[in-house]
Amino acid sequence: MNSRWPNSLLGAPFSLKEANLICWLLLSAGLVIFLFVIVEGRRQSGKPVEALGPDYATFYIMGRIVNESEPEHIYDLPLQQRLYNQLRPGEPFGFANP
Repeated sequence: MNSRWPNSLLGAPFSLKEANLICWLLLSAGLVIFLFVIVEGRRQSGKPVEALGPDYATFYIMGRIVNESEPEHIYDLPLQQRLYNQLRPGEPFGFANP
């Protein structure tokens, strides 16, 4: 038995079969949670980009403005609205903006 394993706190060390089972259970639980988040996000929003939330649209638009033009255009409301409508057609502008 390994002298470094704290038997008094944790009991006997796991066997290889027990450790293998625990790893598979943790992997399965993580996969179920991941799939649940993906399915719920798509069910609620209908579009993968909307599952990222309204903040994503705001930061994405600001980043696009800075990368594609001058930083002073961040405050150009018609440009923001045009880019927002490209990103989320059919959604009213201003939903993601405080």
